Amino acid sequence: RKKPGLTQEGASVQSKPAWRRIGLGNFIWLALIAAMMSQAVSWVVVAFGVGVWLVVKLKFKQWPAWITASPWRWLWLGLITLILQVIMFWGGFGPDTTAGVIPWNLLLLYYGVFFGFGALCYGQKDFEEKGGRYWIVCLVLAIPAGFLGGDLLEARNAVGAEYENHRLETWLYHVGTSLFQVLYAWLMIFGCIGFFRRYFSAGKKWVRYLSDSSYWLYIGHLSALLFLSGLVRLLDVPSFLKFIISLILATCVLLLMYHVYVRYTWIGTMLNGKRTREEELPSSGKKRWVVLLLFVFTWFAGFHRFYAGRYITGIMLPLVLILAVMGVKMGYPMVLTVAFWGLLLWAIHDFLSIVTGTYVDGEGKRIHNWR
Repeated sequence: RKKPGLTQEGASVQSKPAWRRIGLGNFIWLALIAAMMSQAVSWVVVAFGVGVWLVVKLKFKQWPAWITASPWRWLWLGLITLILQVIMFWGGFGPDTTAGVIPWNLLLLYYGVFFGFGALCYGQKDFEEKGGRYWIVCLVLAIPAGFLGGDLLEARNAVGAEYENHRLETWLYHVGTSLFQVLYAWLMIFGCIGFFRRYFSAGKKWVRYLSDSSYWLYIGHLSALLFLSGLVRLLDVPSFLKFIISLILATCVLLLMYHVYVRYTWIGTMLNGKRTREEELPSSGKKRWVVLLLFVFTWFAGFHRFYAGRYITGIMLPLVLILAVMGVKMGYPMVLTVAFWGLLLWAIHDFLSIVTGTYVDGEGKRIHNWR
């Protein structure tokens, strides 16, 4: 039975079990994928999912609005993150980092504060109306906080080189830099919340698209940057320009992957919920498991493309190999290298398309049915 005032879509959402409405399964799957990509911080999503499951299961009441909307929130948010930041005694600005699959408890707690605060803010009208109200002040104050945190960090590292002789001084600098680093983080958070509410609260398709893609960019950015920075390193240009090139290339590659392999597939459903194209491609009668099997054993010959009815591109695969061999015999070994990388990228594209259900046959129909 529909509740009064609910649309058909809203009633459908309300009729789902609580754990489905909060997307617990999606959170856990996302964290497992992220962990396999060597980003242990994403295990905090698992902890968040388990925490939400406990809240739903034990029927906890909603938190009071003053916890997130009151000015006193600065006290408990700043105090908890400051304690954790002080414990993380390392040489860089901000929290410590880890690239392992097994999460570090302290780092998990640190990021859990931010995830937890975001969960508490969700659905709170007081926070939606008041949170980030003084965003200009927050952003302005964040600038000196960041510089002071950096200066105190350099002083701490310099004094800490002779820690045995300067213990008290080292700890004073450490607590000082930790305080300003925490202030910088929270000031930037509330400043950005207010900024985006002020200028991006109206519906904009491109903003919505980038927002949907943000989780995917977060998961994949480390691997993409590591790979691309290795290539950009070979360029004879200034370091700052290398950084800009790596950033632009990584963003473009990940956005392209998001659009082709993620947004309209089961991966995108886990990240942001189901998205559908304005014109959905018709289904093909060919079986996805057959295409996948042919690809695994004959990707270099292109038999999976012949099965899908993509005859021209299927012929191109062995043709490229033949031309590459001829180039080597004519004294141009570079031709084989180019052909190898081209075919490898082509194969990766086919594999991802088959796995995500976006592979199409010769008539433009989507091969997504396993049976």
